Amino acid sequence: MTKIIWATLVALFCYLGSANAAVQVVATYGWIGDLVQQIGQDRVSVSVLAQPSFDPHFVPPKPSLAVKLRNADLLVINGGQLEIGWLPPVLRQAANARIQPNSEGFLDLSSFVTLSNPRPHATRADGDVHPDGNPHYVFNPDNMSALAYGVAHRLCQLDKASCGFYEQSLARFDERWQAAKIRWQAKLAPLKGQHLVQYHESFDDLAHWLGMTVVANIEPVPGVPPSASHLEKLLKRLADQQVAMIVQEHFRDKEATEWLAKQRQVKWQVLPSDVGATEKSKDLFSWFDEIVDRLAP
Repeated sequence: MTKIIWATLVALFCYLGSANAAVQVVATYGWIGDLVQQIGQDRVSVSVLAQPSFDPHFVPPKPSLAVKLRNADLLVINGGQLEIGWLPPVLRQAANARIQPNSEGFLDLSSFVTLSNPRPHATRADGDVHPDGNPHYVFNPDNMSALAYGVAHRLCQLDKASCGFYEQSLARFDERWQAAKIRWQAKLAPLKGQHLVQYHESFDDLAHWLGMTVVANIEPVPGVPPSASHLEKLLKRLADQQVAMIVQEHFRDKEATEWLAKQRQVKWQVLPSDVGATEKSKDLFSWFDEIVDRLAP
C-alpha cells in the first residue's frame, strides 16, 4: 500500500512539474528576448543568442549558441534575412526538429509587419542588402503591437493551458506601449519634416515614424565602410541640404560620422541598436526612452 501511495505522489509531482514547466524560448536578439519575457512573464524561460555589442548582421556562430538551441521549445527571430549569415549553421548544429523553419516552434517576427524598401532583384554589387526589405523594422514603434501579438499567439499555441494569461499580458503590454508612444512622439515632434543622415540603412523605419527624410547614408553601399574620397563627395552632395542630425549604431566605428558632423556642424548621435547595448537600455521601454532622449532637440 505504501508503495502505491508513493508511486501516486511521484506521478502527481511529475504531472504538476510538467504542467508548470516554463516554455523554453531562444531569441536571436535582446529586444526579441525582452518582448517574449514581457508577454510570457514567469511562464517562459528566455535565452538570447546575440550579445548586444554585436553587429546584428555578423554574430559569431559559436558552438555555444547551438547548445542554447538544443532543448528549445521556441525560436523567435527578427527575420527579413537579418540572421541569414550566421543562424542557419547554428540551427543545423543544434539538431532540434522542434524549432526548424516552418515548424510550430519557429517564429519569424518579420512576417507580422510590412518591410520597407524591398529589393527582389538586388545583387552582391549592391552591397549587403536584404531582398525582402529593410529588416530594421523594430525602430518603428508602431510595429510593436503586431510583434507582441505574434509572440502571444505562438505562446498560446505551444502552451494552451496558459493562453488566457498570455492574452492578458499582451493587453497590459500594449496599453503601456501605446502610452509610451504618445510620450515619445510629443518629445520628438520638432523633428518632423527635418532631414537625417545615417551611417547604415538601419533607421529608415525610425525616420518614417518621425516624419523625417533620410537624405544620405554614409556607407557607399550597405556593409561597405566609406573611404576618404567617398566622404568628400558626400560632403559636397550635402552642401545644399538642411541636415538636422547624423546617426549611427553603437557598434560601428565613429570616425566617419564624427568627421562629417563636424564638417557640416550638425548634431550627431550614437543610438543603441538593441536592448542591453547600454547601461540604461535594460528593456524595450528604457531602450526606446534612451533612443528618444538622444534624438530629442
